[in-house]
Amino acid sequence: MVAVSFLFVATLAASVFAQLNTTSEQTSVSDVEVVPQETITGAVPNVFTRVINRIVRRGEGIHLVNCGNSSAVVYCANDSNCNFNPSSANKCNTSSIARGQIKWEGATKSCTFSTGTKFTWNIRSDAQSLKDYSNVGSGDNGFNKFTIFKDDKHAMFMDSNKNSCLSIYYCLP
Repeated sequence: MVAVSFLFVATLAASVFAQLNTTSEQTSVSDVEVVPQETITGAVPNVFTRVINRIVRRGEGIHLVNCGNSSAVVYCANDSNCNFNPSSANKCNTSSIARGQIKWEGATKSCTFSTGTKFTWNIRSDAQSLKDYSNVGSGDNGFNKFTIFKDDKHAMFMDSNKNSCLSIYYCLP
């Protein structure tokens, strides 16, 4: 099954790059649109979905997480390897915005990391009623514009109080 998965992914990648190379305009990998997982899930078996998700999530990302009675914005230089407690430079606590867990949705909000980078986001107010992996908003960190997707609330890491930090939303450039 692993060989078939690799063959499928290799064929898919070759097809994407072949299409990119047939256009008259110069195109880069960043021009490829990320397809939400729900679109992929109906088309291929679960093993393929996991492989495709690993490919799609390579590169930087930002997660909006809830940890017990608090929330944080977490920057991941490599989003496919981001399930660990981030350094203080890559974690922005939202305590300056709200006490306890923040309400991520419904208004433009921002959080400034210790590095001085400010991440601003706007998530639609009904986002939690939508399916996981749905496009629910946008964000910006001054370097990139991000599309925000509803996440599946998987545990990313444990905070210093031993609370599981759950990914509520993820943001990809």
